[in-house]
Amino acid sequence: MGHIAICRSLSHVFRGSLPFWLIFGEVSLKRRRLVAVMLLVGAIATAATAFFVVGLPFASPCLGTSGRAREFTIIADLNGFNGSKNQPSPWPVIKVEKCDEVTIRFVNQDHQTHGFAVDFYANSGLAPQGGQNQTLSFRATKTGQFRVYCYIFCTVHIFMQNGLLDVAITQPLHAGLRAPIGFGQQPTSTTPYMVLFQVQKNSSDADPFVLYPVSAKTAWLVTFKPGTLSKPYHSYIVNFTVGQEPRVVANLTNVSTASIAVDGLGRVWFPKNDTLAYYDPAGRNLVDGATFAGGGPWFIAVDSRGRVWSTLVSSNEIGLYDPTSGLTSRYPLPTSKALLQGISAGPDGMIWFLEAGARKLGRLDPNNGNVIEYPAPPEIKTPTQLAVDKKGTVWFTDHGTNQFGSFNPTTREWRIFPVGACSNACPYALPNAIALDPQGNIWFSEHLAGRVAKYDPDSGILTEYIIPAPQGVPRTGIGNWWAWPGPSNLVWFTAIDLGMIGYVNASVPTPLKMSAPGDHIVVQQAGYAGLPLMVEYGGSGTVTVGLSPPSQDYAGYTVPLSIQPTPLPARLFLGLSSYTVTAAGSMSLGGRTVAVTASDGEISMSVYVKVNVTQPILAYATITTALVNLASGMVFYVRRRRQASGQVSKTKEGN
Repeated sequence: MGHIAICRSLSHVFRGSLPFWLIFGEVSLKRRRLVAVMLLVGAIATAATAFFVVGLPFASPCLGTSGRAREFTIIADLNGFNGSKNQPSPWPVIKVEKCDEVTIRFVNQDHQTHGFAVDFYANSGLAPQGGQNQTLSFRATKTGQFRVYCYIFCTVHIFMQNGLLDVAITQPLHAGLRAPIGFGQQPTSTTPYMVLFQVQKNSSDADPFVLYPVSAKTAWLVTFKPGTLSKPYHSYIVNFTVGQEPRVVANLTNVSTASIAVDGLGRVWFPKNDTLAYYDPAGRNLVDGATFAGGGPWFIAVDSRGRVWSTLVSSNEIGLYDPTSGLTSRYPLPTSKALLQGISAGPDGMIWFLEAGARKLGRLDPNNGNVIEYPAPPEIKTPTQLAVDKKGTVWFTDHGTNQFGSFNPTTREWRIFPVGACSNACPYALPNAIALDPQGNIWFSEHLAGRVAKYDPDSGILTEYIIPAPQGVPRTGIGNWWAWPGPSNLVWFTAIDLGMIGYVNASVPTPLKMSAPGDHIVVQQAGYAGLPLMVEYGGSGTVTVGLSPPSQDYAGYTVPLSIQPTPLPARLFLGLSSYTVTAAGSMSLGGRTVAVTASDGEISMSVYVKVNVTQPILAYATITTALVNLASGMVFYVRRRRQASGQVSKTKEGN
């Protein structure tokens, strides 16, 4: 009855506004039925077209297609994935064709656990322990380029971040060795914002890894030299002072030191296998402070009372050592196999840490040992390092994407920001080390993008200092693993792939200024929208403007958003201008935060805009047309049936 009521209502509407069926008054009953059927068929066809436009799910793209069986072997050891430490990015490269059945045998020839993941196809990936093998199998249903990477931190983690799966339609399988990038080259260009120092004399020397600055001229440095199955690996604790030769104070055999910190007494703390140790510059002696049997201290933090906290990655615990009392404590986590990473002490004494494997943020109350865990949003893939500001807000980096963000413990609100736009590596910039300067600015390293970033929480402006690359070295060949603010407004960093360390002088004024009066735009798929933007530039270079959405929006390394006009002339003062933002037709629907970046090649500045991608109006118009045609056809069909029935009844009565 409900359907009849709807039809009657529509019939009433059409009778008053569009009495198109009156023209059929003299047509025979058969023709009337034929017209009704034709209207119904047309309506159904139009509806099917509408559903196609909005993209309802279809059968598998490989249905009825048989690809070839492809088998690959990836060996993980102290030289990375298939020797990626000594190869240019991307490496290794796996090339297949669409619909191929792909099998990857992952062989871990190291003593450490290594992860293996492939974007889209195996985000959770494999995690064989030392000496074990695992196999990953999938069908290559989607074409494009997908990152191959390790998601578990280890001593050679940085060399396992930029492999590539290339799925082509017709391109045959091909893989070949490439010439390695030279190490230890001096930059061919300099910038007014930073100074670099060569600490690695040749490629066989240890790589600069992490550091902790203590003055305008001195930083404590950890360098690392990978070993082989027959040769041990080494970590070195190094005193670096400008104008002097780097001085090694500790040579640690078969030790991988992932972090370093200096306490109020000047003692240099670092993890040494299961031990928290320190070097005392006053006595020039090395001291083992506390041992956590089976714990595996990894990252460390010193609180306001001089106590040393550490993430115990092997035992899934938080470790505490009080040098004053000599007491140690261990706090187990509620979540097993959390893969603990960064740790930091808040202004209220609470201890915060990250669980990269479980994708959680944790808080430990030292007063009672209670642990609270906060699950991260799905956009966050590999939360790695963190810092806590004076307000108690927790800032973190996501080393599996191009994002950093914050968590407010009071409101439980997560905020996520992509890094600024760049020529390459932006989808996987891999932000890593993060810390705060005395002014409250957030500083972090961009591992693959080769930049040192500063985010101002008050203005919402992101400033990125670009490390100059030697001739022939891509930005992914810089390897900016660590960055840490020090005295005199200098922010020190390691360029591990160049064998260099350096610092950014944050006191040097920047020539760029940006603002976006409209912080929200709506753009259709395959459409465009205007964006009001003010860019001011007082430098002598050429400014380009780009967009950087979150990693999940990228198709391989293809940016799904573009902006015009760009590039812009030097000595620019535009005031408020309108730019055009264009979205790809394949871009996913919904809102996201996008970085709008202006750069002169030495420094970049970004503002953040909310971009909401909607379906094209054509899709809605097609659906509306289909529904109107369908309703019209049903009304006409029902009305004709009723009229036909009435004529038959009258004929019977006449007989």
